Amino acid sequence: AAAAKVAANIYLAIDKLHLTAPIVLNVDARDEPAYDQALEHGVAHMLGTSKPNEAGNIVFFGHSSAPKGYKGQYGTIFDRLGDLTIGDQLTIKDQATGQNSAFVVAGKKIVGASDTSLIQQDLGSRLTITTCWPIGDNSSRLIVWAMPRK
Repeated sequence: AAAAKVAANIYLAIDKLHLTAPIVLNVDARDEPAYDQALEHGVAHMLGTSKPNEAGNIVFFGHSSAPKGYKGQYGTIFDRLGDLTIGDQLTIKDQATGQNSAFVVAGKKIVGASDTSLIQQDLGSRLTITTCWPIGDNSSRLIVWAMPRK
């Protein structure tokens, strides 16, 4: 498997959380060493889901708390994800092309760690973000989904 790498000049921005982070493309969520490494460099884009600026369900994941031995600067990137409410804006910014894709939060839900129902590709065009929840516990996931801004 090829190592995932940070996308050139593509970022996730969530103004309400004062958060901007580079996106690491095509990270295998089942390969713990690979995603641990990717999450030291930004927010991970889940392999097999739509890429930023493509139609479909774009799925990102990141830490809500830094695991033991974590060396990056994004170890608590999603610790405030639960503060998002319906109507908040998220933006994928492509600095190379100048293309920005705005999304509006449509919902959030806590699910079991093995529940993949909200990251499927048949849900239409959306941005889905997932993180371990509650903070410091990986038994559940907080899922926030956002629809393209019209």
